[in-house]
Amino acid sequence: MSQKPDRLSKADEQALIDDCLAGNQAAWQLLYEKYRSVAWAVLTRVLGHSSDLEDLVQTVFIKVYRSLHKFEGRSKLSTWLYTICIHVAMDYRRKVSRQKKTTDVDDLPQLASNDPDPHQQAERAEAISILGRALSKMKEPKRNIIVLYDIMEVPADEIASMLGTPVPTVRSRLFYARRELARLLSRTKGVKK
Repeated sequence: MSQKPDRLSKADEQALIDDCLAGNQAAWQLLYEKYRSVAWAVLTRVLGHSSDLEDLVQTVFIKVYRSLHKFEGRSKLSTWLYTICIHVAMDYRRKVSRQKKTTDVDDLPQLASNDPDPHQQAERAEAISILGRALSKMKEPKRNIIVLYDIMEVPADEIASMLGTPVPTVRSRLFYARRELARLLSRTKGVKK
C-alpha cells in the first residue's frame, strides 16, 4: 500500500478501513499518513493559510476516527474525507465569524463607515438565510460542489482533483447543482410575498 491515497485500489482501501475498524493502531497511523496531505490541501484551499490548519487537520481525523464505521464505500475514501474537511472548514468559518462579531469599541467607527446601511444589512442577511435554507435541502454532493465552486471559488480542476473525477464531470455536476438550487430558490421566492 505504498501508493498515493487517490491511487489505492478499492481492495487496498477496504483492507485499510477493515484494519482500522479492527483497532489496528498501525493501520490508523498509515491512514493518517496517507490522507493527511489530502486533508491539508483541502483545508488550505478552502481557508487559505491559517495558524489553525494543523489543529483543523487533527479535527478532521478525530471525525474520521469516530465515524469510519459509517463509511459505506460508495465513494472513494478520499472523497468521503474531503466532505469531512468541507464540514470542518465551514464550522471553523462560522466560529471565526461569530468571534469577529464581538468587536472592540475602537473598531466601531471604522465598522460604521464601511458597513452598508441597516436596510442593506437586513436584505443581505435575509438573502444569506434564504440561500442557506435552499442549500440545506440539496443532497450533499450537489451542495458541496456549489459551495466549493461558487462560494469558495475553488477552480474546477482542483475540485476534479479532490473528487478524483475529470473536469467535464465537475462542470456537468455543477450545471445540475445550479439548476436544482435555482429551482429551490424560485420556490422560496414564490412562498414569500
